[in-house]
Amino acid sequence: MIGMSEFFKSMLKEENRLKMIFLLGISGIILIFISGLGTDKNADVVKTAECAVNSSEYIREMELKLKDVLQGIDGVGNAQVMLTVDQSAEYIFASEDKTNSDRYQDFDGEHTKKVQTRTTTENNYILVDDVNGNTKPLIKTQIEPVIKGVVVVCQGAESPVVCVRITDALTTVLGIGADKVCIVPAKSER
Repeated sequence: MIGMSEFFKSMLKEENRLKMIFLLGISGIILIFISGLGTDKNADVVKTAECAVNSSEYIREMELKLKDVLQGIDGVGNAQVMLTVDQSAEYIFASEDKTNSDRYQDFDGEHTKKVQTRTTTENNYILVDDVNGNTKPLIKTQIEPVIKGVVVVCQGAESPVVCVRITDALTTVLGIGADKVCIVPAKSER
């Protein structure tokens, strides 16, 4: 029986190099095939319906969070918050691009007469099954709506100190300028 080191020495000889390259190539193809068998298709299913929060839900959630934050500020009583947005949520879908390039040359004797290059690009969205079994494009990125401004109606807004506190909190949380914040006192209860 030939030992492993003798086997490798015989394979390194020039006449056996092609056999060795062929065996390594076949081994690589087999490994790639085997690695694909272990994946579970259901593990790759993306719950696109759960990932995509529509704009009105996002705004409603933000308004509730802001209301809780503002009512925690010293001097602020009951508060109502309304956000305005510049645009709705935007989705960027995952896609795969395939590009093909063809090059044509016309010869006139010994010299190249004309060279043409034609490039075609095909862009396809990556589709996945959602939790209901519907096929939808895979969401790569969700860009939340851009907040244009905020109106706060609250008890305690008569005080300039309270208004400054509210304005500071909102500009910090929302990343907007103070000119985009409107604070008005709530109706007094009679």
